[in-house]
Amino acid sequence: MRKTYPTLMSISAIAAGMLGVSTAHGSISYGYTTYVTPLGVATPVTSYPDTLGTPLTLPVYLFEDLTQGSASLIDSDGGVYGGGFSVTQTSGTGSLTGIAGSVSSNGSSFAGGVASNNPSNSSTFLGLNEIGSLSESSGVDTNGNGQIQMGSITITPTAPGTYTFVLDSYGYPSVSGDDTITFNSSYDLDVTSTSPAYTGAISAPDTFTVVVPGVPEPATLSLAGVAGVGLLLRRRSRKA
Repeated sequence: MRKTYPTLMSISAIAAGMLGVSTAHGSISYGYTTYVTPLGVATPVTSYPDTLGTPLTLPVYLFEDLTQGSASLIDSDGGVYGGGFSVTQTSGTGSLTGIAGSVSSNGSSFAGGVASNNPSNSSTFLGLNEIGSLSESSGVDTNGNGQIQMGSITITPTAPGTYTFVLDSYGYPSVSGDDTITFNSSYDLDVTSTSPAYTGAISAPDTFTVVVPGVPEPATLSLAGVAGVGLLLRRRSRKA
């Protein structure tokens, strides 16, 4: 019988198992969302209800997703100095009516900074870029959920139906470069990097819908009213 010997690789694997050492590596990825995501838990909100002609304002967050114990790159590199985001409407009648940055919407992120609109803004596309004050000594760190509020968007439906939107970087579907960056090293969080390793936001655009129910036709309302009166009269005649 031929005798076999364990390879160096198998010995290492056995040792790692005996010592309880994990060989998995954590990862960092970025994205823009309209909802609050508990740290480490992906619970996407994919649809919002609205009514005809009613403005719907949604917050926009930069989300740093950390897995398997990864440390925040944003917080370790002085926070986020500036950022940009956009929303593109891909179905339904153009209904994008407003976009605002954190410098004007909540006052806590990028305090004292300035925001500027994308020159291509329209009723189906809105983009905004913002930076913090030059006098700041650090950027904005993530909150307890790994998020930073970047601003907000406003949608005003003009017809019943389902409206579809894509939320992503300032120049989506391309990346104009250096739109959302860290304070110390200017890491561009929109593009994927190998050193330091992370997946950029452009790789995972967030898609959501706004659903607006139809308004009953006047004839339908009239029929409903006649039916209601008829039912009332029948009830009264029975009592009599």
